[in-house]
Amino acid sequence: MKSDPAFCLSLLDSVPDLIFVRSYEGRMLYCNRALAGVAGINIDEFLEPAFNMWPAAEDQKVFYRELESRVIETGEEVVIEEQIIDTAGQIRFYLTRKRAFTDPAGAVHVLSVSTNIDRIKGYQKEMQRVLQMRNDFFSSLSHEIRTPMNAIIGMTELLLKRSPRKDQLKLLQTLGFSSRNLLHLINEILDFSKMEAGKIEFEKINFSLPELLDHIRGSHLPRADSHGLKLELITEDNCPEVVNGDPVRLTQILNNLLGNALKFTVEGFVRLEAGVLEKTAEGYIIRFQVADSGIGIPATQLESIFDPFQQASPSTTRLYGGTGLGLAIVRNIAELQSGKVTVESMEGRGTRFTVDLPFALPDPGQPVRQQQLQVSGETRWKKRLRVLYVEDVSTNQFLIAEILGGWGVDVMMAGDGYQALELIQREQLDLVLMDIQMPGISGYETTRRIRSLEREYFRNVPIIALTASTSEDTRHEIFRCGMQDYVTKPINMDELRTKIIEYTNIPEERTGSEEDLSAGPVLTDSGAPTAIDFASVDRLFTGNRSRYDEFLRLSIDEFKANHEKLKECLKERDPATFRQVRHRMKSLISTFGMKELSEYLDQVKERLELGTAAAGDEREASITLALHIEYIIDVLEHKIASLKWQ
Repeated sequence: MKSDPAFCLSLLDSVPDLIFVRSYEGRMLYCNRALAGVAGINIDEFLEPAFNMWPAAEDQKVFYRELESRVIETGEEVVIEEQIIDTAGQIRFYLTRKRAFTDPAGAVHVLSVSTNIDRIKGYQKEMQRVLQMRNDFFSSLSHEIRTPMNAIIGMTELLLKRSPRKDQLKLLQTLGFSSRNLLHLINEILDFSKMEAGKIEFEKINFSLPELLDHIRGSHLPRADSHGLKLELITEDNCPEVVNGDPVRLTQILNNLLGNALKFTVEGFVRLEAGVLEKTAEGYIIRFQVADSGIGIPATQLESIFDPFQQASPSTTRLYGGTGLGLAIVRNIAELQSGKVTVESMEGRGTRFTVDLPFALPDPGQPVRQQQLQVSGETRWKKRLRVLYVEDVSTNQFLIAEILGGWGVDVMMAGDGYQALELIQREQLDLVLMDIQMPGISGYETTRRIRSLEREYFRNVPIIALTASTSEDTRHEIFRCGMQDYVTKPINMDELRTKIIEYTNIPEERTGSEEDLSAGPVLTDSGAPTAIDFASVDRLFTGNRSRYDEFLRLSIDEFKANHEKLKECLKERDPATFRQVRHRMKSLISTFGMKELSEYLDQVKERLELGTAAAGDEREASITLALHIEYIIDVLEHKIASLKWQ
């Protein structure tokens, strides 16, 4: 019975799939009842035409002919997705397989089998709807959480600057730590959500790689010191000075890895290394390694450590906290840039993460992005700025009034866009800080209306958004509506201050009389004085003596440690290590404006590299260097003592 042709045809007519055979010339040789039903035509009539390219529309016939000819000629199977309109005029989705079919006479035709996938398409559509709802939810969540967090973190910082009692200081420090930790966890969840939705974008800008690595190490140094850990940065000689890529995403990767290393290391070291793995025609593949002497990762967990919400063990979450998203974010950021991340670890013996990332050669048409210095404290400018803050949340109004008032800024408040439009037409302003989500009209629409006013002043007055949303859509809309820039909530006071300076061109001046504490000169071997300039560092830590004191003490320790290494290099005549230590000192020397010391170290480095130093030169250089460092340490200690009287 199985070989009975009538039985076989009956069997094919019973299946819901659309089945047909078409010749090389384009004639339908067979179709089953399901296909005839969808086409809305009798089978005999369907097979009658000498040329029938169903279901192709007129503009698709050439494509179908070429596709089926290739199937017959090569014997390869192809799979396509089709939209077919049925007799009721409904669009149906089918997944069609086409393969070569040889009939009993030896002629080769095309056999097509189409399976209805309407249900799958429905699931996909529903999934997209759910994902969009989730993305909208996270965007709303970001705004709703960041708004109160802005007030909590900002007011905590303000209170810490007001000389609290010792019992209050501990409570405020704990509050500040906990609120920032909560914000970090929220940011991880939102970042991971954006990556899943494919909405993460990457910048392509020129930046100094060694400078960025120095800043990253510096930001983690206080935490390392507080735990008694040695935090090292080793930049290989082949590392380029300037590359083109995304410095923010690189910082995010390295901050995650260094944060984890410091979290899971009780004693010993944490080390960040960077060097060129491969030079390509387009640029470089740079290898970053973060190694530590911490608790390590069990071998059974190494495969899953990059999975979302995974940590090495349940006790890890209990003891150390975290979402388990940090490493998943690191891997995603790397892979989205065609990079990769690997890990080696032994339980109880430490861990090493390796990140290989491609960077392009510097774009000659772009400037090199400079790392922004963090400017802390209660700076008061001599010029009194007039700033309008448009915000409907009273706690945020209070916070901004406190921050800007502390800087000597006249602040006017508008509770919505209508009040803002009224005030800006009545007052002469230096800057507008604009919230985005407000009752009545949004910050976007308020900005558009300001820009449409007749006077040139309205088209040029700087408008900066203060926004809790970090989405790409938000950023694009900020610039489209006419704003110049934005600051994210919770507000970083240093970032806000930097943006105000940038858009008002206010000079970097402070009120009040201050003693010029620039150090006197010390003579180099060539007789040129080496001056230590505290002016820029004073501005950096204005109003925060405790942090200034800590920075100076760390600087002393850094100079002492580097001095020991330089002495060893001179003794061993080791130019490679001398160059590494010199590079490590570069940022600190620059911070204190020690130009002559920098030049002297370069001279010694050159002598070592050329091998031109005569017998006894290394001893003379060692003595001169010791005089430099001793003088520097003495001046820094004097500066620490003077802070008590400020």
